[in-house]
Amino acid sequence: MKKFLFLFLVVFALNGCNDGDLEVESFDFSTVNTQKCNLGSTDPTQFYLFKVNGKEALIIQIPEADFPNIVTPEGAPRSYDIAGSIKVIYRLYDADINTETICSAIPSSTPNVVSEWNAIGGTIEVTTSAVNPINETTGATVITKYSHTITFKNIVFDRGNGTEQNNDSITFGTYETPALQPVAFDNIDINDCASNNLLFKYSGLQALTLNLDAATYADLFANEVTTTDAPRTALISATNKLNYRVFETGLTLDYFCATTTPTTPVLKEIWEGETGVDGVSGIIEVETTTNGPNFVHTIRFKNVTYKNNATTPLEFSLGTNYLFGEFVTPG
Repeated sequence: MKKFLFLFLVVFALNGCNDGDLEVESFDFSTVNTQKCNLGSTDPTQFYLFKVNGKEALIIQIPEADFPNIVTPEGAPRSYDIAGSIKVIYRLYDADINTETICSAIPSSTPNVVSEWNAIGGTIEVTTSAVNPINETTGATVITKYSHTITFKNIVFDRGNGTEQNNDSITFGTYETPALQPVAFDNIDINDCASNNLLFKYSGLQALTLNLDAATYADLFANEVTTTDAPRTALISATNKLNYRVFETGLTLDYFCATTTPTTPVLKEIWEGETGVDGVSGIIEVETTTNGPNFVHTIRFKNVTYKNNATTPLEFSLGTNYLFGEFVTPG
């Protein structure tokens, strides 16, 4: 940005003139936040990212779909040519502007655009990373949003006065998109199916499933009360799977208990609990008590990390000691 500002000032000094009322003292948007507008339309040409700094605006017209919540590999950003419907525009107005100035469906008559620069070449590079701060109380590291860092490479502006402005690299800034948050599974009852050893919770598009082999299922949920501080345990493994799943449409109980897994709703994301290490991580823990003739099995997941199977894997945790809930078996 400093390089761009320096070149900008040099060009004006060499030209020794201004374009009408144009008196630009800086071209610096580094201290202002990225904003967006799409005018309430699904038309990709109506989606804008922009920054406003007093009388100045820097605008990117680009499809919203070009900012997917998928982390880019290190050193390999997404790249989009500045051409056609993808545009970068710098504007100087004759008075201070605000969001409505850029996003109004019917442009206001004031303030007036004093000068407009249109990019006629170059690329937009987007580097995407996940933001997953740690919860110091629970140890959870849930992805809260995705941050897209936007950089212009080898960009060429037509200044509208017969001259061009060339720059090797300009950092526009970051644009953030929200991540899907796991539902509060701890507030949902555990379901099971008579035909398999699957325990599960679901809500809307999301499900948390514990699929055990027959031997582990029988051991963890034996109708015997456990002693204090001596729960039954098992490790997540190839045969004892703990998964967080996201679907494209809503779920029903029948989906989980069908003999053959239904083709709908379509599975969109799967995050697999990583293989456990004895006494360290990936632990399934069960404490058993009684309630009348029934046995109540309280299930916890200790130090479980969930990882997706994307090209650039991500991971999250619901906490170091996550309460899955109570599973009741008849006595």
